[in-house]
Amino acid sequence: MVDSNPGTGNAANGKWLNLAPAQTKLNTLFMDILEHPGFGELHVNVRIMKDARKEVILNSGKEYRFVLVQATSMADEKRIV
Repeated sequence: MVDSNPGTGNAANGKWLNLAPAQTKLNTLFMDILEHPGFGELHVNVRIMKDARKEVILNSGKEYRFVLVQATSMADEKRIV
């Protein structure tokens, strides 16, 4: 469950600078598994890194890695597309 309450410190309210590629890949892998006639697995690991970053690892037979950067100022938040 994702906490979307602003101000909780977990930036679940969309304040990540490069979230779109990870979200797109997660959605693509999930849909591929649903459309597959057999069994499928999808593993999601999130690791905390230095400097307000998190590494997201998606594994579904092949591993995909993304480093997400948390917006720390108003100037950074304006760059979110």
